[in-house]
Amino acid sequence: MKLFETKKATSITRQTLIGVIAKNFPINHGNCFSVLCDDDTEYRIVNFCVENLEHCISQGITWPIKIKPISDKYAVIHDERIPDNYYYNTFCDICCPDSLLTITQKLEIERKIEREEITYSNNGKYKIQYLSKEPKL
Repeated sequence: MKLFETKKATSITRQTLIGVIAKNFPINHGNCFSVLCDDDTEYRIVNFCVENLEHCISQGITWPIKIKPISDKYAVIHDERIPDNYYYNTFCDICCPDSLLTITQKLEIERKIEREEITYSNNGKYKIQYLSKEPKL
């Protein structure tokens, strides 16, 4: 069963610049990035970090990388050559619009808002307060 059209990403076009030091791969948090496809469309990748992709390429995975668009601007990497543990199980909640987040992510955000751990800003994105009020059992 195929859910979405497969496209071929040919290069990385842009990425965020948080500092990441990693010796062991895959890592579970890194820089967001966008790719350019062979049809000249650009997509923000929401299920992978650029460091993991660069590591895969250094280990012999070659371009093009298979992706599946999930909207007109966002896509997921979905390439059978990459081991499953390199993929994020959730979408990046920083660069991915709330409407595309998984139901479990949306529910977690709702709980954090109710505990006042995060609030929404004027532009509709949430702001982390960095004070955990998560209940302890």
